[in-house]
Amino acid sequence: MNTFKSNYNSISSIKTFVIALPVYVMMPMRGVLGAIVGYLTGCFVKQASKIIAWYLGIGLITIGILVKKKYLIVNWKKIDEELFRHIFRS
Repeated sequence: MNTFKSNYNSISSIKTFVIALPVYVMMPMRGVLGAIVGYLTGCFVKQASKIIAWYLGIGLITIGILVKKKYLIVNWKKIDEELFRHIFRS
């Protein structure tokens, strides 16, 4: 029971010490933390974009092959009409 009480007292004294520090003391640490988080976010986005680009490329190649083999039939005339109507609508 005494150990909990002594730990609680030391934690509250640490909180008092941190609160008493001026704002500019912790600024370099915030900059370092921001740099680390930014670097990790950049690495994650880079990996995710590579995976998305890979699957998108495979999907487009697959659709191209299916069109070439006549498993998919594309009505280009209807696509042209729809695009023309949406682009040049008044």
